[in-house]
Amino acid sequence: MSSSKTSLSFFLVFTLLSTLCFEIEPAFDYYILATHWTPTFCRFNPCIPNASIGLLIHGLWPSNITGYQPQYCNRADKFDYQNVVSLEPKLSNQWPDLLRSSSQQFWADQWDKHGTCSGLSQFDYFDKALKVFESISPMTGLYRIPTPAYRPGNWFIPINLVNDWEHQYGYFPKITCSFDHRGRYELFFELHYNVSVAWNPTDGKLQPQSIINVRDRNSCWRNTVYFPN
Repeated sequence: MSSSKTSLSFFLVFTLLSTLCFEIEPAFDYYILATHWTPTFCRFNPCIPNASIGLLIHGLWPSNITGYQPQYCNRADKFDYQNVVSLEPKLSNQWPDLLRSSSQQFWADQWDKHGTCSGLSQFDYFDKALKVFESISPMTGLYRIPTPAYRPGNWFIPINLVNDWEHQYGYFPKITCSFDHRGRYELFFELHYNVSVAWNPTDGKLQPQSIINVRDRNSCWRNTVYFPN
């Protein structure tokens, strides 16, 4: 093989490895802070005994208005627990793994899939999720809406919750639901919040257009859903 062909081959291999191994930062429009109602999750999954109960963090996901979510942007940037050890008490309380007694693998999975696309360091990614969560305080926020139906053990109209949240706080969440095992009724499952990339805890403001399209605010199929205990 000639030296020129050898050089070209080396360049192509180096370019490919660079693409695979170095950080890729795709553009995205906003983050989604996804919170899940843990009793619904545990109805369908083998949760650990005494799993945390509440509207807790599922993830912080870079997202686009087209619906596309970049994922696994840098497989070489492996999660290192030492980078977030100072956040551990809050992470364990607000972002726990419901399936395992240790949450480190869950955090690693969220970092690999979503955090590597955030443009943030590992510490900043998890710290941002915690600060956004604390700013919203989903469970407290839900209980402050003066509607008794938005309590465990009750049935409610999902789009009413979305609109009541906006009336109370000035921005829309998105609600998701899951059917029971027999498909007879739906269970309240998650609330998602769109967060500006430039969000900072001093102003506390979420993205002005919290959900871009009206149809995206409610992904539940039934007119009424159950809020399980």
